[in-house]
Amino acid sequence: MTVDREVNGIEKLLHLKELQHFVENNIANQYLRDEFILPVLSRFHLFLGAVVLSKSGLTQRVGERLLAAMMMIYHGLSLHEEVDEDYGRDEKKRQLTVLGGDYLSSLFYKLVAETGHIEMIHVFSRAIVHINEAKTSLHKALFDGSYNDFNYLSDVKTIQGALLQSLCDMFMAGDKTAAFINAAIEASVYDQELGRRNEVKGKTLANAILGRAMSNEEKRQFGGLTPPTTAVEKRYHSLHLKYGTFSHVVQGFRDAITRLKDISIDLFGAEGWSVIEQQFHPLEFAGHEGRPFVERG
Repeated sequence: MTVDREVNGIEKLLHLKELQHFVENNIANQYLRDEFILPVLSRFHLFLGAVVLSKSGLTQRVGERLLAAMMMIYHGLSLHEEVDEDYGRDEKKRQLTVLGGDYLSSLFYKLVAETGHIEMIHVFSRAIVHINEAKTSLHKALFDGSYNDFNYLSDVKTIQGALLQSLCDMFMAGDKTAAFINAAIEASVYDQELGRRNEVKGKTLANAILGRAMSNEEKRQFGGLTPPTTAVEKRYHSLHLKYGTFSHVVQGFRDAITRLKDISIDLFGAEGWSVIEQQFHPLEFAGHEGRPFVERG
């Protein structure tokens, strides 16, 4: 079976094209689109959400609205985060970005109401609380000795996966699909961290590992998150080499992919896994070749 046929088979099984079309139609707003405010839909979260719905027993009408509601929250929170971090944006763009986040959040209530599962407002709200707590924790300094790689991974996995996990908790507690979602989120976090290997300072997993490994003297010399000079950047590079931080990230990715593979084959078979694995793009570290199946937004 070719990859294209496998992809089409999975897309048909999950109704992926129909779900994407429904979400995109609901998120559409011409004015915000013209101002480049609306986010690119995260097909990664759409794909994982579709997996959950395929195992939930919900009707397609209910499922697609719950998935769209979850996507509205995810991207609404991302837009508000963008406002907080992008200080160079002009005032009009800042205001429109805030309104864009509010717009997506308002669609969430409408979509949930249409499902009849009003309790999902409370379920998703609890997930939002956990996400905001994780974001607050993530903003802590990485080199003060109180924040390590375990904290970092926990926070980022919460930010990326709490909404999906809330769907699992609501409709399939204890199901293998919940384990698949958790494993996929963990592999995705490592995947993204591999792409950030050249960021010598900032909120990255490699830097969290470095913060735990550095001596007290090194922490005193290089603590804090202020933008480094060229000389300091070179020193940080040498510290990353000294402690092998990137090797730890690569190994973490390989371990996460192995766990995901075992669960995926159990759920979807070997052919399903051959497609799923291709959504992770640092292929030189995964030890395989192919093209991404799910694009990230």
